[in-house]
Amino acid sequence: AEYMGGWLSRCYIMLKMPKAAWTLYYSSDVTAEADALLLLIANECYKQKQYYYSAKAFDVLSQKTPSAVLLYWPAKRGAFMGVIKSAMEGTESKNRVLKVMTMLENETVPEAHHILNVLRNTFRGV
Repeated sequence: AEYMGGWLSRCYIMLKMPKAAWTLYYSSDVTAEADALLLLIANECYKQKQYYYSAKAFDVLSQKTPSAVLLYWPAKRGAFMGVIKSAMEGTESKNRVLKVMTMLENETVPEAHHILNVLRNTFRGV
């Protein structure tokens, strides 16, 4: 089943349907296979520049494994920046920037708070 879920998720992502891949993960049982699916979504969405769902997936992964926060941080930071860049280009919603800002507020890595301060100044009044 995990193998099918992984391929189905990959297909959704390639078809620019990352929400469908996220829904597939969200409806899966809490197992190691679900964690593997989450990692696949995080990485494949990142590769396809679907940064919001990549950020969500990396955020869940780092919450599930607090000892791996620093392991996921570089990719998570890149996904956050991708969402922000896309919003500045007008291809991502401001609502998703606000969601990313909430994720940053909950982050334990000090760099996250610096990024959050820059965002607050950049998107002041948004």
